[in-house]
Amino acid sequence: MNLTYKRQMMVQIVIIVVLSILLVMALGVPVFAQTEIASDTATRQELEVFISPGQSIQAAVDANPAGTTFRIKAGIHRLQQIKPKDGDKFIGEQGSILSGAKILSASGFVKSDNCWYIEGQTQRLSQPFGTDIIIPGYESDLNPEELFVNGDTRLKRVGALSELGTERWYFDYKVARIYLYDNPSSFSLIETSSASAAFGGSGIKDVLIDNLVIEKYGNPPNHGAVGSLGTPDSRFTYNWTCRYLTVRYNHGDGIDTGPGMTVEHCKLHNNGQFGIGGTGVDERQYWSSPSTAYKARVIFRNNEVFRNGVLGYQRGWGAGGSKFAVQAGGTLVENCWFHDNYGPGIWFDIENRDTIIRSNLVENNGITLSDKIGGLGRGIFYEVSYEPAQIYWNISRNNQETAILNSNSENVEIYENAVYPNGIIVSHDNRGHQTSSKIHHNDIGRGDLPIGNGLAVGISSVHGTEDILSRVTVDSNTYRGFDAGTRYWWAGIMWSSGSRTFSEWQSFGLDKNGTLLGAGTPVLPANAVPFALSQYGQQ
Repeated sequence: MNLTYKRQMMVQIVIIVVLSILLVMALGVPVFAQTEIASDTATRQELEVFISPGQSIQAAVDANPAGTTFRIKAGIHRLQQIKPKDGDKFIGEQGSILSGAKILSASGFVKSDNCWYIEGQTQRLSQPFGTDIIIPGYESDLNPEELFVNGDTRLKRVGALSELGTERWYFDYKVARIYLYDNPSSFSLIETSSASAAFGGSGIKDVLIDNLVIEKYGNPPNHGAVGSLGTPDSRFTYNWTCRYLTVRYNHGDGIDTGPGMTVEHCKLHNNGQFGIGGTGVDERQYWSSPSTAYKARVIFRNNEVFRNGVLGYQRGWGAGGSKFAVQAGGTLVENCWFHDNYGPGIWFDIENRDTIIRSNLVENNGITLSDKIGGLGRGIFYEVSYEPAQIYWNISRNNQETAILNSNSENVEIYENAVYPNGIIVSHDNRGHQTSSKIHHNDIGRGDLPIGNGLAVGISSVHGTEDILSRVTVDSNTYRGFDAGTRYWWAGIMWSSGSRTFSEWQSFGLDKNGTLLGAGTPVLPANAVPFALSQYGQQ
């Protein structure tokens, strides 16, 4: 073999090595091979793939088998939308961020009269709803594209160029321009949502998402930045685990549950509609065949949920800390901190079964968008659902409206909670369910709702008090700050005729063993496991 031939061979080898490295960088394929993991039955190989900012996570998923572990390197990974394979794991380093927003360069804006604009904005994100779900005056909040400046400031979107003002922006779809009133050079960073969600995929099983920040996706309402890719057929995930996630500044929900999902140690905040939403069944199957549809218990524990519902969704339609719906496989909400949301803290609505809500701190919910807009500020709201449900060991305090409300739900036991002010209500309307409840051993502080002289426990029915009293038992509760001779709101037909003294309340057969105490802060019983602060969000 002559020297020239040897040199040619060496050059070819170097070229092959360089091309292989470039392929690794482009697709995120394994930099080093495999880790042997022993099990009781066999030895399996777990593949690890490292992904740096700028690489496509979906391309790496497509290029590797199910069950691969993807290590997401620190930095901002923009516009990633991921449909995993069964058993995939996505684990972030500290400082790893998935962002649904692209950067708008300040130098790309052009001055025009009293505003600035940038051209070439062709992004259009899905939005299937009409403006009837939006509070009047907030119609532009329906559109999923948002604009952020300086990292975490969400500017208010307006519906016409004439409405521009400081910290406002306008998107003219017809000419593909984004307009700002403020000088773009005054901001350190300008970003606009251009991807609809981070993770989703119906029927995909056993995925782990761990230690990531997920932010600024333009997901539609009732869809999560995690758990849905923004379409009805992408939101029924099976047995996923989400832990140590910080999910923030997304347009719809932060996370949407699917059947069997576990969400632990997450921080969910400043999302447009809810921090956490979703279902516990595969609704593609459930409504036609509920007995055979896939369903599994959802676990939501050790999470912090705050300042969600910040966009102008109708409060009664859906906005706030959480909304769990069609959780027919059961749900556990445990040791979570729901606070300062623009709507209810914990909300279950429609077709929920086998629910446990315990050891949570629920406070200061029901913040309003303006003085004229109600916050629907229930602390814990259990609505139009089925047996059994247990609500216990919770502290629900300083919420704008009722501390705990059972509305048209069957066999709900509410006990050993500490609530103040604004007590506990059980109500029955014409919604197809026979409301029934057991309310006992709660410690209740005097309420300040404009009902009588304050709310203690309210029981109401459109069919009259006697109708609902046949299905409600109330006993052994402690009432602080109430006196025996004053008329408070204890029971009535809807919101009228409900002011009674404590002895009149007892004449209905209620709270025969109840106790009136002087003013003081309600406490949980000694046997309770109280809420305890945990570790929330990316580590």
